[in-house]
Amino acid sequence: MQSVLEGGSKNGKKPFDGLMYAVFSLGDSSYKYYCRGGLEVKTLLRRGGGTEVVPAGFGDARNPLQDDVFEEWEEKLMEAVEEKCGVAFTAGSNLPPKPQLVFRFAPEKPVSASPYPLPPSLLEPSMQFPAEFKVQARTPRTERRDDGSFILHLVLNIEGYTLSYQAGDHLAIYPANPPNVVEEYRSLLKITEKDWLTPVELCTSTNARARASLRNSLPACVALRTVFERYLDLCGRPRKSLLRVLSKYCSDPAEKALFTELLHRGVKENGKDGENPIPTPLLMSSHTYFSSCHCRTLLDYLRKFPSCCSIPVGHFVEMMPRIQPRLYSIASDMMTHPTTVEAFIRIIPDGLASQYLERIAVGEKLTAFIRKSKFHLPAKCGGRPILMIGPGTGVAPMVGFCYRREALMKRHPGATHGTMILFFGAQSRATEYFVRKEMECWCLHEEGKLQAPDTVPSSLICLLDLAFSRDQSEKYYVTHLIEKHKDLLVQLLTSTEKGGCLLYLSGDASRMARSVEQALLKVLQCAGMTRSAASEFLRKMEQDRRYMKDVY
Repeated sequence: MQSVLEGGSKNGKKPFDGLMYAVFSLGDSSYKYYCRGGLEVKTLLRRGGGTEVVPAGFGDARNPLQDDVFEEWEEKLMEAVEEKCGVAFTAGSNLPPKPQLVFRFAPEKPVSASPYPLPPSLLEPSMQFPAEFKVQARTPRTERRDDGSFILHLVLNIEGYTLSYQAGDHLAIYPANPPNVVEEYRSLLKITEKDWLTPVELCTSTNARARASLRNSLPACVALRTVFERYLDLCGRPRKSLLRVLSKYCSDPAEKALFTELLHRGVKENGKDGENPIPTPLLMSSHTYFSSCHCRTLLDYLRKFPSCCSIPVGHFVEMMPRIQPRLYSIASDMMTHPTTVEAFIRIIPDGLASQYLERIAVGEKLTAFIRKSKFHLPAKCGGRPILMIGPGTGVAPMVGFCYRREALMKRHPGATHGTMILFFGAQSRATEYFVRKEMECWCLHEEGKLQAPDTVPSSLICLLDLAFSRDQSEKYYVTHLIEKHKDLLVQLLTSTEKGGCLLYLSGDASRMARSVEQALLKVLQCAGMTRSAASEFLRKMEQDRRYMKDVY
């Protein structure tokens, strides 16, 4: 950056004098350097003499409405360009846009035996071939919380399939839309029974961009019903761009005006559930229009504005986002589970995948694949200590690690195996300690105490400590366990004996991972490091693959 600035300032002028710019940066807020590239570009342009047209915008991959965030920023940019540059923008057409792809019924084509006959991506070799696996077991491991969520222990039978996995990999599951939702879409869009059961294709047009998007449209030739069941994300929050197209199909002038106003301003409803309230325009962010008018899904909009259901089914299929596979950390290892793969999944009542996993029964099949990761135990630990921090379902890969260590200890009984430590956290011991059965097998001594050397019988987990946040008046988290065992952690983290300690962190990225990292920094500072030195120490551990994270 400095070389660019210096190189352009030789004649007394800055390199970007007279340049007007606007920056919108995309990133993931769970990463340490969120949108850093965009911030650096903005700084470079500003220091180089450029003039910012509008404040920088930031899109977060963790926000399902980031497309709307960009559109709002883009609208502000257009207004600023009109004002500062004298460029006039014409209003868009009120007519629906033309479809970019060609949708057709193909009764002459054979229906594919599987909705996902091809790999999900040819560009990502870590994704294995998707297949239909039988559900061998599905057991609730916790009671339902007040919000209706609970932990499900899912076991899939993979016998007969040529695939491999190990603890730390991910199980990717393709969910399906609820049957009642699918049927209501069919009814609202007035799809006949004959068309519903006919195979369909979404063909490329002459547009190169459309041709690229086709690769993610219809993975197989299937009946239109299957397209709605397995491909279209019917339950997610709709993008504003989709709603804008839908509003242009409104044949009722009053509905069209109201829909358009809703997209621009948001609404406030007066009335009770079950009534037909009159929306009142408000000056509010478009982010609130979903909750403010009780329209969370596209189905809600179709109910409120029935005249927009005149959209051709082909254009509807083209415009709708696709169902994406859901990734879950695997809680088993092929060394101990050669014919099954297991996962701990938090079931959330309004989640698409959660609803699907609640519906599916033992013996039924679901479509899934194994996605390889780098969150693994090394092939040879060489007696190195292993520290695992996994609150909530973040403990899943740690359970898999323990299975793998168990198998290795049986296979090599004379080998040296390093100390294994696990910090687990949940809301309540009585209702949320869903790995109790596994922990009672692997930790045979007092909880919270480090097993003394040469203890008989020897535990697989030498130190197990638990934090249940709501079992006492003050909240107690895994970060408190880090503080509690800070002397031991300093000794483990800073020792270079046998290659140094291996640190694994798994779970929620938004708050937990950051809190744990802050707690680790404080522990290292207690050992005499400055904050910058402690931060660099953890960064070096990551670089050397001694500190690995699987956060989501």
